Amino acid sequence: ILEEYGILINPGFVIPAETTHITGIHQDDLRNAPTLPHVLPEIRSFVGDAPVIAHNAAFDVGFMRRFGALQQNLPLDTYELASLLLPRAPRYNLTSLATGFEIDLENAHRALDDARATAILYWHLWQKAISLPLELLQEINRAAQTFTWESGAFFRDAMETVEATSQHQETNPIAEVFQPLREDIPALKPNAEQLPLDVDSLVETLNDESLFQAQFPQYEARHEQIDMTKAIAQAFNQHEHLMVEAGTGTGKSLAYLLPAMKWALQNQQRVVISTNTINLQEQLFNKDVPGLQAVLDEEPRVAVMKGRGNYLCPRRLDAMRRRTPNDLDELRTMAKILIWLHESQSGDRGEITLRSGEYFTWGRLSAEDEGCTTHRCQSAMQGACPYFKARKRAEAAHLVIANHALLIRDVAAENHVLPEFKHLIVDEAHQLEDAITQGMSVRVDQSSLLRRLNELGGTNKGIFGDLMRSTREAAP
Repeated sequence: ILEEYGILINPGFVIPAETTHITGIHQDDLRNAPTLPHVLPEIRSFVGDAPVIAHNAAFDVGFMRRFGALQQNLPLDTYELASLLLPRAPRYNLTSLATGFEIDLENAHRALDDARATAILYWHLWQKAISLPLELLQEINRAAQTFTWESGAFFRDAMETVEATSQHQETNPIAEVFQPLREDIPALKPNAEQLPLDVDSLVETLNDESLFQAQFPQYEARHEQIDMTKAIAQAFNQHEHLMVEAGTGTGKSLAYLLPAMKWALQNQQRVVISTNTINLQEQLFNKDVPGLQAVLDEEPRVAVMKGRGNYLCPRRLDAMRRRTPNDLDELRTMAKILIWLHESQSGDRGEITLRSGEYFTWGRLSAEDEGCTTHRCQSAMQGACPYFKARKRAEAAHLVIANHALLIRDVAAENHVLPEFKHLIVDEAHQLEDAITQGMSVRVDQSSLLRRLNELGGTNKGIFGDLMRSTREAAP
């Protein structure tokens, strides 16, 4: 940072208490401060014709332009750039990003401190951009050519920098993502003879607090949890239905995971666990199940299965890449996905953070295609589709962690969504009715209708425009 400029401005009115609370600026601090028109010449002189980098630039630059400043300066928005270059960041506000990059932001919401943090954040984002493969940057720039997009200048500069400094070979940087499963995973085959669970052994395991505390530091043996585990184990052994009401603090996840895992392993028989939300799925898969595996020193195969709409469809993405994006939301979403695919091969939407306008485009790229069956997917994509790979992993798994919405779809599709199972645990079953209502409903709103109509376009753009252009090109 070569030079700084900061000054308090008197807005000409009493500042709200909320502003004082957020910024720490009091009315007395502004009593003798100049008004904005008095300092505009200094601001214009300081900024000159340089690009203006801001977090949520549309707000900051828009405000200054209402007063005649920064009219010709290129705005670069670190919020948008971060959302594209850091697709897996959980949040994109300045404080969260500063924490992620260990940027000092002690006085958040004070303009000069925010500006310093934004400058350092921009440097990190630039480093990320010039670390991307040249072919990926070139593709983003080709897609952006027909749009007025301020961030396009950033990606163009990044592309030219990489072109000038790197020795490269032309490759497809994300082609490797869409490959069939490398490992040959055989489907789970149940044992001919089913062995009952040893209920006393399960109780003994739960009573051994030292066994659990390395993985679950707050663990303590609880009578309610042990009673629940015994009831579930007996239901497995006797092939019975069981309904359990477990209060807060019971430790119900371990209470059902322990017998489910033991049953699946000793009988090679799949157990499906359905949770109310995808977040609970992730918690089971990333925390509870690995912890219990470590406690038991056993490694059953575990798979998370989500609805088709949570997985990227390679065929639909390829179609979008071969044509011009219809709008900026589509361009941004495609750029974010291409950058994400350079980092991850899952194709699972749960890995990335989508902004409001990006959900609609994701819907057009997801595997939620009624015309695509598992057989057709396997034939067309040779097993490379992320949804197909998730399904194959589920077919080989001892435990399949699903959610209520997917479970309902499986029932509606006559058990063609989830791999075959005979044992099901429904966590938070009291939410099942709402999940059925939500999962089997179709929603139509004004925003989605307008987007669909805009997609159709006219004679020069959109679907109709593409059709007219193709017709003219094909005409003799």
